[in-house]
Amino acid sequence: MRRLAKQQRSAGVPPAGSGGIPAASSKRLLPVGQTNSEQDAPITRRLEACATSEAERQQIIQSACLEVARPVAFGVGIIMIVFLPILTLEGIEGKMFKPMALTLIFALLGSLILALTLTPVLASLFLPKQVKETEPWLVRLAHRLTNRRWASRCAFAS
Repeated sequence: MRRLAKQQRSAGVPPAGSGGIPAASSKRLLPVGQTNSEQDAPITRRLEACATSEAERQQIIQSACLEVARPVAFGVGIIMIVFLPILTLEGIEGKMFKPMALTLIFALLGSLILALTLTPVLASLFLPKQVKETEPWLVRLAHRLTNRRWASRCAFAS
């Protein structure tokens, strides 16, 4: 009984008689650019924080690619499933739309295979050894403009 209560507490299940309000989740929504852990970070941030040897770098790239492989495969699979009913059409409609549906299905399948095989290779070849993340020039310009605008408003307000 104690073991079950301990497992429920660690899983965030509310204890009996607590009003049924679950414990706060450790995963919270954060502003864009902030993450809960290094595992949630983009590949460049993972490389910047952890990669010291070539083996670690390859491991980080592989884990990042495996992390997105399943969602990408499911997304492409759902899109391909949408075109399956078109393949059941008969008559003039079937003659018109079957080639289009088959073309899209094969193109999606080919792009999925290419994305799952070529992207990790290109990432390991072309991502720099030492990653330094900086803001793009357009974002820096926007920050400068908004800082000047707020500074001028504060100067007029006082």
